[in-house]
Amino acid sequence: YSTEPSRWNAVQARDSAADGHFVYAVRTTKIYCRPVCKARRARRANVAFYTHSLDAERAGFRACKRCKPEMRGGMPEEAAVRRVRSLIDENLWKLMTEPNGLDSEKTDELAQKAGVSKWHFHRLFKEMMGTTPAEYTNQQR
Repeated sequence: YSTEPSRWNAVQARDSAADGHFVYAVRTTKIYCRPVCKARRARRANVAFYTHSLDAERAGFRACKRCKPEMRGGMPEEAAVRRVRSLIDENLWKLMTEPNGLDSEKTDELAQKAGVSKWHFHRLFKEMMGTTPAEYTNQQR
């Protein structure tokens, strides 16, 4: 991702492999984002590329509130789902032996441990895993 055309292609494709290699800034909004940000794409003429978040901030841009490019380690929502998936995997035996499996109360507890609401956790988990938390637990049985 060393050239502007390759960076623009990564932004257009929301290429996850490009995340962490650069950020892009939109001149009209004064916001900078990760290449994987799900916000509406800007016109190419309004986009500038920066190697680091700090460079974009020095140029007068502020971080996107959706993709949080100033944070390291991927998007925060993905990290929350990874934490919850890990919690489910760690507690799978216990969940399998209980008659209700992963019920609403347990989902709420896991979401709390991941730092998101139960509803947001459920939506993120389904979006990333392609299945609900309860279905995931049942598939692992």
